Amino acid sequence: MNVQADPGLRAPPAVVTPPATAQRPPAGLLRILRRRRWWIVGTTMVALAAAVALAELVQPHYTAATRILYAPPARADVARTEREAAVESQALVLAARGLLARVVAEEKLAAHPAFGARRADLRTRLLARLRLAREPADPAAKALHILERSVATRRIGDSLVFEVAVTTPEPALSARIADAIARLYVAEEAGRQAGDAGTGRGDALRERLREAEARIAQMRAEHNATDPFVTEQMLREASARLVAARTRVAELGQRLDRLRALERRPDAEDVPDTLQTGTLAPLRAALAAARAQAGELSARLGPRHPAVASAETEQREALERLRREVARLARAAASERDRARADEAAIAAEVERLRADGLAASEAAARLRELERDAAAARAVHDAFLTRLRERETTPAPPTPTRVIAPAVAPAVPSSPPRLLVIAAGLLLGLGLGSGLALLAERLDDRLREIDRFAAVAGVPVLAVLPDGRRLSARRFGTLARAETRGGRAGRNLGIAYPSAERLDALYRLASALGIAEMGPAARTVVFTSPEPTDERPACAIDLGLAVAAGGRAVVIVDADTRGRQLSRLVGAQNAGIVEVIEGQATLADAALSDHLTGLQVVPLARASAPRFARFAPERIRTALAAAADEPADLLLDVSDPHDQSIAPSVLALADAVVVVVRNGVTHAETLRRAMAALRNAGARVTGLVVVV
Repeated sequence: MNVQADPGLRAPPAVVTPPATAQRPPAGLLRILRRRRWWIVGTTMVALAAAVALAELVQPHYTAATRILYAPPARADVARTEREAAVESQALVLAARGLLARVVAEEKLAAHPAFGARRADLRTRLLARLRLAREPADPAAKALHILERSVATRRIGDSLVFEVAVTTPEPALSARIADAIARLYVAEEAGRQAGDAGTGRGDALRERLREAEARIAQMRAEHNATDPFVTEQMLREASARLVAARTRVAELGQRLDRLRALERRPDAEDVPDTLQTGTLAPLRAALAAARAQAGELSARLGPRHPAVASAETEQREALERLRREVARLARAAASERDRARADEAAIAAEVERLRADGLAASEAAARLRELERDAAAARAVHDAFLTRLRERETTPAPPTPTRVIAPAVAPAVPSSPPRLLVIAAGLLLGLGLGSGLALLAERLDDRLREIDRFAAVAGVPVLAVLPDGRRLSARRFGTLARAETRGGRAGRNLGIAYPSAERLDALYRLASALGIAEMGPAARTVVFTSPEPTDERPACAIDLGLAVAAGGRAVVIVDADTRGRQLSRLVGAQNAGIVEVIEGQATLADAALSDHLTGLQVVPLARASAPRFARFAPERIRTALAAAADEPADLLLDVSDPHDQSIAPSVLALADAVVVVVRNGVTHAETLRRAMAALRNAGARVTGLVVVV
């Protein structure tokens, strides 16, 4: 390996590795969304397709509208505010249940499927035959309910024009119903103004008033016209009696307790005043007199005198009479307390009954008041109708009658569902859901994408960040090399592409960090490894060798990848390799492939039986390479798997530095942790990381 340095060559300038934060690629939410853009695009497309399908599958509805010019009363006795209120109320009159019920009857909407009628299909007939179909509700009421939700009326500005809009699944049906509502309203309004429908309207109002009054009479008969105020007064009185009864029970209980205490000690001195009256007072006085007499005789005649014994007997009899009286009073007090408790329970039951009666009376009174309000409203409407009938005899018809000014037209375009709105909602939903899924995927993905994270997980610094830029031809790299050096070398072409200027700058920084950037330092052995198989590792070793060799240092790259032989495949080697050189079957000149531009030499693994490399001791590998070389050269070893215990200890023992090549966005954090643990267990001197972005 005779590599002659051009005397005109100069070493590339020493480059200090900038801090990791300076090499850190841009991060943030936008960067994550851009990286996971296919999640967002896919989810958005699915949501958009679902929105389009929904817009196509949902039954369209069509809205037809007709416009009516209302002619308000022109009588002079009607105030302006009343006339304006009458105009405003026409929007409610157009959607009144009575008018819509007539539309349902005339247009036979109860038999239309769009208004709740059952379709005469096979499923309906089968369910009816099996008696599994539910009994339908009143078809007319159901159709009226649907029609009320389908009709919308409004007044156009401050004009006398009202618009009636009807929405149904059929364009012609919407127009037909809108015209029917307008026609019936105009006819009813004309009859009201001309008095044609006065008699029928009066009969209906009288019947309504009669029904309201009948309901009031029925309510009063059922609840016996109970006045809630009377019930409330009775409840207050019963509550007062309940409080008095409870007080009486408490007092009798206290008296009973005192009597029972006195029964145990009838000769006690501290007797309450309440027990000093009645029959107890004479008995206690007799007991006191007997006790005094016995004491006096005992003191005067002595304790053994017969008079003293007679006095003591009298004293005991007085005490016994007092005890029997106290027991009798206690029994009487207990009986009186039990009666008081029974009275209390009866009054409490009466209070509960009155409360329930009061609640029922209040509910009945509320219902009765509601019925009375309905009756008053019916009476007011009936009286107003009679008043209008009398006024029509003297009031002329309005000069401009109520009429339809714009009949309904069957719409050609559906009014719902709003397709553009549904599609826009689907698009927004897809974007939001896709963004959320993208952020979730980013959260669950442990692949490393930030330079600081690589250093934190590995526990070693990042030596260089290699851009994955375009490759250069030999001519352009030679031009760039001559700009950095002053000449080239002759040799066999490896057939490889050369790194770009951006990648070359990062390689110079890596060489400076490894101490092989200048001519002065002694030859070093550097091992390149990676947590997972990748072509970036041998490519990084070759590019570093080209950059260093271009500066005038002798560099040899050896393939020590016994599993993948990625370096040998990268340079297309088919000849002998490092295994044959160590065994003496070939020379280094026979095995090495040289770059004609820089003099870089690449030694493949072996022609065959690559695992034999694991049998060689580290010193034997170093001795074989030193003996075959003409001058000391930097040795770059390419190792695939740091977990391979059969090859890693032999190769790592040769290394002055170990460089771990990782890929940004590809290398997983757990994989890098396991690789670093294996290197530390093998005693490797890991210098740092090279991140390929």
